[in-house]
Amino acid sequence: ISKAGFDFLEYDRFDNAIKYINDEIVRLNKKKQPTIEDYAALLNDLNYIHPFREGNGRSTKLFIQLIALHHGQVIDYPADNAEMIAGLNQSDVGIIAKTMALQKSAG
Repeated sequence: ISKAGFDFLEYDRFDNAIKYINDEIVRLNKKKQPTIEDYAALLNDLNYIHPFREGNGRSTKLFIQLIALHHGQVIDYPADNAEMIAGLNQSDVGIIAKTMALQKSAG
């Protein structure tokens, strides 16, 4: 799959990628309070796998939000995705992290 000239992970590498992502989630879940950079890195990795034709961004953000809630955290994503998308296209976790905000959940 490609989008706007950006190629995502080749299908024949999905098995290795899924194992890598699972290991990353286990590592992240072992942390008491993951950082926004941890979540941005996971978002970047999941974006590169890009398993669906449509809805990857929405699905990935919701998935990561659920992981954050497990840690008593909430992620605020930008209303305008342009900077985040630029960071994802460059695979720049620093840019991605700067577009997100991490807060303690109310519950």
